[in-house]
Amino acid sequence: ELLQAAGLTASDYDVTRLTDTVEGFILDRPITVRNALEYLTSAFFFDIVESDGILKCVPRGNESVKSVPEDDLIPSGKKGVQDILEINYAQELELPQRVNVTYLDRPFNYDPVTQTSQRQVVKAVDQVTINLPIVMGATQAKQISDITLYGTWKERSSFQLTLPPKYVRVEPTDVITVTVNNVPHEMRVVKTDMEANGVMKL
Repeated sequence: ELLQAAGLTASDYDVTRLTDTVEGFILDRPITVRNALEYLTSAFFFDIVESDGILKCVPRGNESVKSVPEDDLIPSGKKGVQDILEINYAQELELPQRVNVTYLDRPFNYDPVTQTSQRQVVKAVDQVTINLPIVMGATQAKQISDITLYGTWKERSSFQLTLPPKYVRVEPTDVITVTVNNVPHEMRVVKTDMEANGVMKL
């Protein structure tokens, strides 16, 4: 309905891979369709990507769809492993120690209620609060806070690499496995840039 409100027709998007049911979605003020969708992607863990001329909604947590051997990585000119696979690690203090999810609880007359998840033995002290204008139960809200917190820590490593033109079909939301020095690195693609010579920067 949100995509149709933005002027798209059924042939412009694909939501067939989404299986969750939204019990209620209450907007008490005007917001953009983009912002409304961001609430849903945060609660139900999916991404929206333009592919083959349509918008596709892709759930997270998929298996790797492509294996990339070390020989296919294009050097960047840096030293060591970073020459073919640049790896950056977020520091503990940059990550949340606690995630709060505020949602609308029907048994409480749709008043806001909060569920919390936190890590105990870490240096991190930051808190993240996600306000969702979505009707749901306490169990679902707790799952959202658990997955958000766990996912943030699991994805503390980010990667940059360059691939030859034969990987042109790799797109954001794809999960790929890149092996360097016999160590496999599984990663979810969030951005791709094709250069004039056809190589792909991820």
